[in-house]
Amino acid sequence: MTEGPLVEVRIPAYNRPDLLRRALVSLQKQTHRNWRAVILDDGDAAATRAVVEAIGDPRILHQPNPVRRGAGANISVAFSGEPLAGGDFFYALEDDNCVMPSFMADNLALLAAHDVGIVVNNQWVETTPADADQMSPVHHIWVTIDCFTDGVWTADDYKIPFLWRLPLSNSAVFWRRGCRSDLACADVTDAGIQEWVRCFRLDDPVYFNETPNGFWRPESEHFIYKPNLWTFLQEQRIQQIMRRHVLVALMERGELSKVLSERFKTPLPEREKGLLKAFGRWPAASSFSPLRRLDLLAKGLAVRWLAPAPPAALAEALKVWPSSQAPSISA
Repeated sequence: MTEGPLVEVRIPAYNRPDLLRRALVSLQKQTHRNWRAVILDDGDAAATRAVVEAIGDPRILHQPNPVRRGAGANISVAFSGEPLAGGDFFYALEDDNCVMPSFMADNLALLAAHDVGIVVNNQWVETTPADADQMSPVHHIWVTIDCFTDGVWTADDYKIPFLWRLPLSNSAVFWRRGCRSDLACADVTDAGIQEWVRCFRLDDPVYFNETPNGFWRPESEHFIYKPNLWTFLQEQRIQQIMRRHVLVALMERGELSKVLSERFKTPLPEREKGLLKAFGRWPAASSFSPLRRLDLLAKGLAVRWLAPAPPAALAEALKVWPSSQAPSISA
């Protein structure tokens, strides 16, 4: 018997039937039973259909894309703010990841207890050997989001660790229908950059759940890897632009000292490293020698001066400057 709110799980899938099966089985093990899963199939529809038919669960809906969307567009649909199957709460589960049995129940309880629109969950970094049983994921001590302590964070404060690392993972986000944040980021086509922009556009209070309740697999063919130094530098430049925007907003609010807050778990030297590369200054006693500080500042300046500017469409998507300035961005 299904009780409680309907959780809608969106699964962007691409030619990984064995891992997709694992993800679906992890949903079947949920203690919260009222869910539907929509597989956004961007690959071999026949192989995916075989997995779905073998499992035989009517809560699983297979939705092949008539034309291949590509990773970014497919993940964007998974983060749509509108229901795809009548859900009240949404979760995007990438096909190579999986969740623990209490995942949905835990997230629903947190949303019921706190006035937030989004829960971000910590995940174990999976270390399952290639020759081991993939249905039983293995992990070591590493987690995906080692930035925060448990609790409610304003959207602005949640973005602060953005200055030193990405504090978000696609399969970590559980949200309620009607939240304000533009999680879909439909105007950003690159799947890797889209994850950064997703964090950049948070506009709801967030509850961070520090206890890992899922598994994140490091290798992901569904993302587009950067083929050369030029595109790698461009990605670094895009990240730098977003970081500097977060930093400027923090300074305008007179809250730069928040980077020192004990609510963040990140060691102070790592925070300082991020700020020195983005800003060139650190609001406390330094952990580094003058030479090391100069080196970090130089690396940040090298990205700013040498990396290619983002494409005009992406610059506009970041909504940092007026569109008239987009083709020749200079932070």
